[in-house]
Amino acid sequence: MPIQVHWDDEAKTIIRYEMFGRWTLQEFWEAYEQARQMINSVENQVRFIQVSMDKASIGHMPNGFITHLRSIYRNAHPRAGRTIVIPKARGLIGEVWDRMISKAFPQIRDHFDFADSLEEARELLSPAKEKVK
Repeated sequence: MPIQVHWDDEAKTIIRYEMFGRWTLQEFWEAYEQARQMINSVENQVRFIQVSMDKASIGHMPNGFITHLRSIYRNAHPRAGRTIVIPKARGLIGEVWDRMISKAFPQIRDHFDFADSLEEARELLSPAKEKVK
């Protein structure tokens, strides 16, 4: 499966999406629904880490994904928190992505960030860092 969904921690406060290859919108929505069911199984807020697991998945977004961003956040589970994307987009591509999202969907930009590693993503989602945001 191009997108695998797992709990990242035993406390079930973080869901990790592992992206493989060139996933599709349909595969994304299936993973999204699986994550919603996982959130329904707990009472706490849940945050997310999205990890590209191979070169083909790094920076990959299927056609039309940007237009689905608004739906993703509009239909988000009430207990869904921030998302950290790994790896961090570099150089011009990263700047363009950040500017585009900030201008087109400013209300969405505060809901995600980027990290270089799984450890950094977990640190960004730690309760102490979350309160700073």
